[in-house]
Amino acid sequence: MIKKKSKQASASKELSSTLMQMANWLRYKKGWLPDAATRQAWLCQHALEALGEGVVMLDYNKLDGSRRLARGTLCQGISEAYDRYEYKGKSGVRKTDEGYFTFCYWDLDEEGFRSFNAARLDDYLTLNIER
Repeated sequence: MIKKKSKQASASKELSSTLMQMANWLRYKKGWLPDAATRQAWLCQHALEALGEGVVMLDYNKLDGSRRLARGTLCQGISEAYDRYEYKGKSGVRKTDEGYFTFCYWDLDEEGFRSFNAARLDDYLTLNIER
């Protein structure tokens, strides 16, 4: 008898695979220690989930070395500009020239898409904002 995999098990396996790929990328391409790479992968994953659920304050380093504090989201109904924007690509994680695992988000202050690399995220804070 063949058992069908549940959607939850499939999503869990996909998440686990993505996390391990990110941790391995941080470890082998960026030179991070294994524990630090795993913690960073989880931090990025939780930040991405929070972006999809509401407004998040992101703290990361830009390519030029300066620090950026940004209020961002990937959630409809928070910003009129984001709701009007006709985005034709994929939100979330993408691969770029700088490397894998670049996170895209809608910046609420600048009213445009911004991105940061997984290795550059320092912290995030979920903000409770009424819709």
